[in-house]
Amino acid sequence: MQLRTFPEAVSFLNSRVPRKANFPVQGVAGWRRAKEFMQQLGNPQNTLRVIHIAGTSGKGSTAYLISKILCAQGLKVGLHLSPHLLDIRERIQYCNIPITKKEFVRTLQRALPAIARMQKSKWGMPTYFEILAGMAFLFFQQRRVDYAVVETGLGGRYDGTNVITRPDKLAVLTSIGLDHTKILGTSLTAIAAEKAAIIPSRGTAITIQQRSHVNALLSRIAAEKKARLLVVRRRSTWRLQEVSLRGTRFSFQDGGQNISCTTSLLGAHQAENSALALKAIFFLSKRDGFSLSIPRIRVALAHAHFPGRLELRWRGTTPILLDVAHNPQKMRALAASLKLLFPGRTFTVLLAVKANKHYSAMLDALTPIARQFFLTSFSSSQDLAHSSVPLQKLAAALAKRGQMRKRVLPSPRLALRAALASAGTSPILITGSIYFIGELYRDILAASSKHPPKHLQYKSNE
Repeated sequence: MQLRTFPEAVSFLNSRVPRKANFPVQGVAGWRRAKEFMQQLGNPQNTLRVIHIAGTSGKGSTAYLISKILCAQGLKVGLHLSPHLLDIRERIQYCNIPITKKEFVRTLQRALPAIARMQKSKWGMPTYFEILAGMAFLFFQQRRVDYAVVETGLGGRYDGTNVITRPDKLAVLTSIGLDHTKILGTSLTAIAAEKAAIIPSRGTAITIQQRSHVNALLSRIAAEKKARLLVVRRRSTWRLQEVSLRGTRFSFQDGGQNISCTTSLLGAHQAENSALALKAIFFLSKRDGFSLSIPRIRVALAHAHFPGRLELRWRGTTPILLDVAHNPQKMRALAASLKLLFPGRTFTVLLAVKANKHYSAMLDALTPIARQFFLTSFSSSQDLAHSSVPLQKLAAALAKRGQMRKRVLPSPRLALRAALASAGTSPILITGSIYFIGELYRDILAASSKHPPKHLQYKSNE
């Protein structure tokens, strides 16, 4: 097979997306297939120094920030993210710039012989996600990156990225909560055990301060693997200083060094993600012997931009907030940050939620800050076919939470127009799923501006 154009390459990959939303995740069989695929590619992942990131919330932001800060230090960094918001090339980046269309086609073409061999083997064809992970490793190898920052897709133990056997892999574990419970388990400890499976034997892992029983489990798993576990603790490692529409200010301490930084990413949770990223970078600096420029760290954080992560837009004097929160833990963090950013304000909420998510708990987080709801739907095909919670179920769950104004509009674009027309000067929140935000993102950009009116003054909130 010869792929000559980017649309041909994307079409080939899309043919590997299962067409059923309830397609079973294949667990150990899928993981073994992913390992065999990497073997067929020549194990490019084991030629790289990898920072491997798992968690329920914050892993995309943390991966992005690690890459952003390392690139600002003059290092060559590959970044593998999933899922993507708008463009499949977001999944494979070099110094935070997506792979070019020509490089994308060339890299997939390099992988095709291995894909063909897999198809004829007992393992069968690799999946969409596995092929893209393999392409990322091939591309990073070809670019001779200093570090590859790799975000897991789902879980950790049987994830298609959990194929790296180098002992110098650094594992980073972000906030762990309840999500994908049908696959990963119904308790925090069960889910944490799946995530912690990426910790390398005799290696190092870094995590945030989780709930006490989760931290205890992570410590036990690390000890069993004879690995070192570093914990980023609030108040001792970092302190939140200010949350405002200008950014999130925090202090960070490592050894005898204490620095104050502001990230342009909004929300208190981004201070924790930034601190976790910094801990990983300070560790690598000491282990691998490269110096760090604190001014460059500050500049990288101040110019961070990760679309769809509490992203602020303006329509006249009306603020529009976009956030890809898609589980109760993320929704609670989002609501807490919005209370700090817009004290006393309530929101027009445009919401669609992926099927099989805990939408009732998500509504529990949103209703205290909501003025009215516009409920809608979406469909998407990344990795798997995705569809949203049936609107009648979402509306019924909302009705149980009291007399809340709501409209149900199956078309997301009609729902967006209705929300914009109805909001007045009250802020608008668009949330529920990365696939939903991705479907509307270009429409939102066309209907809004990055900057507020010049006369509008921000108020900071401690």
